[in-house]
Amino acid sequence: MSSIEIDRVSKAYDGPLVVDSLSLCVPSGTVFGLLGPSGCGKTTTLRMIAGLLQPDSGDIRFDGVSVLAVPPERRAIGMVFQQHLLFPHMNVEQNVSFGLRMQGVRPAASRSRVDEALDLVRLGGTQRRYPAQLSGGQQQRVALARAVVTNPAVLLLDEPLSNLDTRLREEMRALIRSVQRRLGITTIVVTHDQGEAMELSDQMAVMFDGAIAQVGRPAELYARPDSARIARFLGATNLIPAQVVDTTAVDLMRIDTPFGSLDVCPGNSAPTTGSPRVVASIRCEHVAIVDRHIDGPTASGVSTRDGARNIFTGLIDDVVVGAGRITYAVDVRGTRITAVEVSDAERARGSTVQVRLPCDRVRLLPFDPDLAGR
Repeated sequence: MSSIEIDRVSKAYDGPLVVDSLSLCVPSGTVFGLLGPSGCGKTTTLRMIAGLLQPDSGDIRFDGVSVLAVPPERRAIGMVFQQHLLFPHMNVEQNVSFGLRMQGVRPAASRSRVDEALDLVRLGGTQRRYPAQLSGGQQQRVALARAVVTNPAVLLLDEPLSNLDTRLREEMRALIRSVQRRLGITTIVVTHDQGEAMELSDQMAVMFDGAIAQVGRPAELYARPDSARIARFLGATNLIPAQVVDTTAVDLMRIDTPFGSLDVCPGNSAPTTGSPRVVASIRCEHVAIVDRHIDGPTASGVSTRDGARNIFTGLIDDVVVGAGRITYAVDVRGTRITAVEVSDAERARGSTVQVRLPCDRVRLLPFDPDLAGR
């Protein structure tokens, strides 16, 4: 399987850059997620890797060798698109074997490889069916079988699950991971779905405005984003404008927020410009709701006892009940703090509660006037 290097690649369509000097390394045999909002350039990047578009500048290398002069059909790539693009007049076997026929594989060998690919995607026995006789999930499995039957060195998935319902998306995620692990194909998944990228990827990159914002393992990016924009894009979080007021303590630092002072861990800070103005981010599931003070915090929310740090009184002004989890919006001195509890016991709207923001769960990010407090 091939490693992939994208080296300062740029692409423009009649004006502004869609991809701007982008560089990435995808290790051989891994799943790499390219995550970003619509229009950020991720599909353009994928199409350049596939050879369907030529970059305006930069280089793309497979195993250290440039492929810019190699046509798409000779790059040993399998690709699955958002639309399955099956031929409606061909049955499943004919659709899956299409690439093998283009390679000149003999019919007997082709049938054997098609059968193996269909078994791999759990569609054995469907060879004689036509696309119209299959469900949407089955059609996408056929497209996946067609992509891997040629034994590609690289598998490219462009929003492959966006047209499926929630249950089918979950099933297809598990299937894609199973197929990738079985075959060991270097895989790039393009998606705007954070959960999809995090579940499928060994490593992932967050992309905004044609450029890479941050690269890392999914859990690392979720827990330690470099900016408020990344934090918000990767999942629900509280973004609180703040100012650093005390950095003298070894194990804690003090910040002021609109609702009081917080103690936070110095090691949980993204690189900043050195300005005391920051954004404090804490994931909604890390905000704890307690029914009473623990050893009585001070009025500012800070206590000398570790268990009682960062506790504030607030009023529940909204409740959203989901499957096994409840989301609360708590008004704390005019600031809306969102908390998620895994529970079936619903707290009443209008209840007075305390919310606790654990010191080690608050991450300090560079100040962003467009996102702070939203």
